[in-house]
Amino acid sequence: MNKNRFFELIEDMKTMWINKNAGYAGKDNPDPYANFRLSEWFGVPVSKGVMIRMSDKFRRLSNLAKNPSNDKVGESMKDTLMDMAVYCIILICLLEEENQKEDK
Repeated sequence: MNKNRFFELIEDMKTMWINKNAGYAGKDNPDPYANFRLSEWFGVPVSKGVMIRMSDKFRRLSNLAKNPSNDKVGESMKDTLMDMAVYCIILICLLEEENQKEDK
């Protein structure tokens, strides 16, 4: 295993998330999870909303694995996997946030 590559990918995910978050939530938005919290507008808890988004990414990944020509938007398997990894970390942060609220 190439440890350097592992940490390079972590840095790539960090950069990707910063850029995407600025596009979704706005550069000056103090809540980095604002776009994920929108699920609450529809009565879906934010943690479940993230899991729904993860399931969308899993579905996309499955379709790309079956047939790479299913990529019609320029999002590769690598891009999809990186999104899923970031969503996993976001979900951990949101669950920790929920636990902190419950502890108070």
